[in-house]
Amino acid sequence: MKELMTNIEEDIEWRTSQIAIIKLLPLKSNLNEKDIGFLIKNSTPIIYSLWEGFLKEIHSCLHKYIDRKIKKDPAYFKEDIHISAYILNKTCNFEKERNNIDDILEHVEKIFELIDKPYLIKPSKYKGSSFNYNNTEKLLSIFSIHCVDKKYRDDLDEFLKMRNRIAHGDGVRFIEVNMEDISKFSEMIINLMYDIFLNIEKRFGKFE
Repeated sequence: MKELMTNIEEDIEWRTSQIAIIKLLPLKSNLNEKDIGFLIKNSTPIIYSLWEGFLKEIHSCLHKYIDRKIKKDPAYFKEDIHISAYILNKTCNFEKERNNIDDILEHVEKIFELIDKPYLIKPSKYKGSSFNYNNTEKLLSIFSIHCVDKKYRDDLDEFLKMRNRIAHGDGVRFIEVNMEDISKFSEMIINLMYDIFLNIEKRFGKFE
C-alpha cells in the first residue's frame, strides 16, 4: 500500500510542477501580446493531457497493486466483489460476444479456474479517453472509487469541451481563453488529483 501511494503522490507532484510551469510561461516570456494569447490558449490541451495521463496512470498503478497482492495470496480480495469482477473481466473479457459453444465453454472454464486461483495479465492500459465528469467516474468505478465530487461536474465538462475545440481546430480562432481560465482549470485538476489520491488511500487502506 505504501509503495502504491508513494508512486501516485510522486506522479501528482510531477504533474503539479508541470502545471506551474505552464502557468508561469506567459508571465515570464518576452513575447508580444498576440503570441502570449496563442500560448495561453494552447495551454488548455497541455493541461488536459496531464489530467488524462494521471487517470491512466492511476489505472495502471491499481492494476499492478492488485496483481502483486493476489500473487502473494490468491484469496486477498476474495470478499471484494468489485476487485473480483475486475480480475475476472481482465482475463475473460466479459464484453466480448460469444456465439460459438466452444468459445463459451472455454470462457466458463477460465472463470472456474480464476475463482480458485485469480491472476492478471500485465501490463494494463486503460483505452478510454475524453475524461469529462462521467468518463472519469466510469474509470474510477472499476475499482469502486467514486470520488469525483459533483461540484466539479460543470467545470470538468467545460474544460474537456474547450480542450477538444482547441485541439481539433473547431472554430479555434473564435475561442477566448485568458489566464483566469487557465488558473481555474489548473486548480480544479490539482484538487481532483489529490481528492482521488485520498479516496484511493481510503478504499484500499482497509485491506492492509
